[in-house]
Amino acid sequence: MLVPDVHLLQRHAGMANDWIRLAALRDRESRELTRLRDWLLPLLMNGQVRVAGSER
Repeated sequence: MLVPDVHLLQRHAGMANDWIRLAALRDRESRELTRLRDWLLPLLMNGQVRVAGSER
């Protein structure tokens, strides 16, 4: 069985940790955007809020 060099394993572990942190960040951003959408959409649909520049 081949065992990778320690430096290669450390490099891969560092990259994997970066990917995990980025995925967690994207997940938090997605949840926040979903929360904002769920809060704003009913207000937009009822005409209680308007988007600037959308009037014709």
